[in-house]
Amino acid sequence: KIMHQYKIGYYYEVKVLKYLKRLGYDVWRSPGSHSPIDVIAIHPITKKILLIQVKATSKDEFSFNSLSREERGRLLELVQRYKNYPEVDIQLWVFFRKTRTKKVFDLKTLF
Repeated sequence: KIMHQYKIGYYYEVKVLKYLKRLGYDVWRSPGSHSPIDVIAIHPITKKILLIQVKATSKDEFSFNSLSREERGRLLELVQRYKNYPEVDIQLWVFFRKTRTKKVFDLKTLF
């Protein structure tokens, strides 16, 4: 089951990488790092930096509170650390597997 979850996570992380590459970002995955960030993206022209946590769910609903307490805490630490850096966005990308849709949460504006 854990390997299956890893494959699902990997699939969606790669999907995010490919999408951001098409938008002109330089992108990196942070696999297995146990950091709050799965994908780091930097746009060489706009200088925008994206720090992204990627989640996939088969549920119909997902919110920031759906994350584990530890994950929420680590993401909130990042928000606090970079709140005064307008070029840095901290995002949660949630893929809804049933509907094949995605929702992007901008965590700096949520908090």
